[in-house]
Amino acid sequence: MTRVVTFYSFKGGVGRTMALVNTSFVLARNGWRVLMVDFDLEAPGMTHFFGDLVRSRPRIVQKDALDLLSHAKAALRGGQKKVAFHDLGEYTIEVPLPAAWRSKSDSEIPYFDGRLDLLPATLDPISTEVGFDAPGSYLQRMDSLNLPEVFSHGGPGQNLGRQVREYFTSARFDAPGDALFTLRERVQGAYDIVMIDSRTGLNEVSGLSIGPLCDALVICCGLNRQNLEGTKYLMEAAGLLGTPDPKPFVVVAGPIPPWQGQEVRNRIEVLKHAFQVREIFQIPYHALAALSEMVFVVSEPEDPISSAYELLAPAIVGQASAEGDEQKFYRNAHFGERQAGRATIAERLMERRLPRAARAKLRGVLSLFPSALTLSCLPLHPPMERWRELRPDEVGPVSLAAAVAAYRLRSEAPFERAQRLNANEAARKSLKIRLDFFRFMVLGELPAQEDVDKLIERSQPILTKPIDTWLNCSWPELCESLDLLVSCIQFLGHEPLREASLRRKLIEKLHELARNEAIARRIFPFRIQSPAVWSQMFALLAGRSREEELSAKERHELCRLIAKARPIEPLPELMKEPANLWISLGDRVPVNLLHFDLDTHSSMVLGSWPELLMVSALALVRGESATTAEQLGWLALARWNYGFAWRVLVNWEHIRSLEEDPMFKVLLAEENEEIDAVELAIDRGSYPL
Repeated sequence: MTRVVTFYSFKGGVGRTMALVNTSFVLARNGWRVLMVDFDLEAPGMTHFFGDLVRSRPRIVQKDALDLLSHAKAALRGGQKKVAFHDLGEYTIEVPLPAAWRSKSDSEIPYFDGRLDLLPATLDPISTEVGFDAPGSYLQRMDSLNLPEVFSHGGPGQNLGRQVREYFTSARFDAPGDALFTLRERVQGAYDIVMIDSRTGLNEVSGLSIGPLCDALVICCGLNRQNLEGTKYLMEAAGLLGTPDPKPFVVVAGPIPPWQGQEVRNRIEVLKHAFQVREIFQIPYHALAALSEMVFVVSEPEDPISSAYELLAPAIVGQASAEGDEQKFYRNAHFGERQAGRATIAERLMERRLPRAARAKLRGVLSLFPSALTLSCLPLHPPMERWRELRPDEVGPVSLAAAVAAYRLRSEAPFERAQRLNANEAARKSLKIRLDFFRFMVLGELPAQEDVDKLIERSQPILTKPIDTWLNCSWPELCESLDLLVSCIQFLGHEPLREASLRRKLIEKLHELARNEAIARRIFPFRIQSPAVWSQMFALLAGRSREEELSAKERHELCRLIAKARPIEPLPELMKEPANLWISLGDRVPVNLLHFDLDTHSSMVLGSWPELLMVSALALVRGESATTAEQLGWLALARWNYGFAWRVLVNWEHIRSLEEDPMFKVLLAEENEEIDAVELAIDRGSYPL
């Protein structure tokens, strides 16, 4: 949810605009999407701060903060209580971030980078050569806005503040899309935080900015008496002091003289007492701040003034956030090693951007769909600790995300995009196996013969590998070896790649491993009942097509395993009420039977998804006689655990008999409708990425 923070000072010269700009850069460096708004209409300091950028703005930017306020006022006068204002493209200018802060190549995971935009007070900043736009026109537009009338008795007043707030919280910016993560060439992003530069003193603009417009305040104050008394008066009038539930705020004192004498310490204590706070953030005096507009955190990152802004930024986040522990979290992250801190903060940001309602509605991390959810969840995956290079234990999330995206697009593009991600050699080999497997599952495309030959070559040592070495290897190593076995069995089972003798040897090896209790418990989470039962079923079904005849021995074995796996009871009463059946079925299944942590789904061995193993086993053993209710029960549990990704994990060959079932059609239609609705919201910009 977008939060709005107002920077206010009773008098000028206390570093308010400098604090806003520098903390905005700190937040953008750490992955935040920040919009800076210059509402200091009578003396547009921030607009002049970025004067050259404003003058060389893109042609599309034709409006400024005065236009925005005029638009809001006109909307209120027209009787519109709420106006969606998603596109601020005509108002905002993107502020370039240092190249060192941005991802280096196309092979990075996208959206790690932050964003910094400016909404200027005027499009023609004052310079030594020219004045405001056309002579007098800015002042004429100020007079036309007539804010005293707006805030007079009976005027729109508070409603204007709420209207403008709605503009900012619903604002979207245009950003490049990605085949793997967003399914779109362009997407609409939402801001994480809006930073308002307010007018000094007591006036309509400051009243608007510190009132209903914002969630929190940064109060900037000098150390002298007129600053103290004027600021305290304003804070009391605004209900920030002496009230039971004041709006959150932090106090910033500056500029602090370079000598830290007792007099300075005494003044700080006076401010603490007057403003009823335990901490005052102190911005030290810097000579260059009086001479030019500088972003110190960029040009002088090791200077004490930059360190002060580094401390202030997480405090602002903490006050603006709805979660009580945010300030502590961000401060601790900043104090840590800088690169690690950036990744930690970025993960937290992604969590905030993912709507909780959507997270609860669609179960499973990388199975979350559409792409907005997949995008938001990727960095939350516990294994995804590093952003610059994928490790072997991190390829599961990426490969499943690619499969979900490719299924929706019916395109190779997500798989190709996934292959371009930075990865070490071991991770790249593991990723190639999984991507080829999912490419076949989703698009029905077998790898090139030379790729299959390489897989076969890599599988040879596995056939002679002693069982005890399987028990001692790491999970990524075990997973990759089993993935290799399953993929080879799968690909060799289809013409023209069939090599029957080798395929039999690989299947026998998989059976040998599956019968080992210790390995079975590694393949399947310990909360599953009887992991050995599931691992043996997994070995029997690996790469099995529906056309292949089961031997009498295999049929008997599968029947035994099905009985031991405790099938879900039929739910005949639910058949009468098809609406929301996925939810109904999911609520009724014994979740304790097969319950996984969210991070487990995408890291499981290929083809070892228990619910879908049962669906395939029922289809292969019972054929057309497999009961619809029983199969739908297992599919419902798969959807409960994996969300939309059940479609790329299930073997559709095994459920052909279900595809014409009326209830199954209803289930698919409901899911399609749900996904289409969210995708439409993304296209309209009303669903925040």
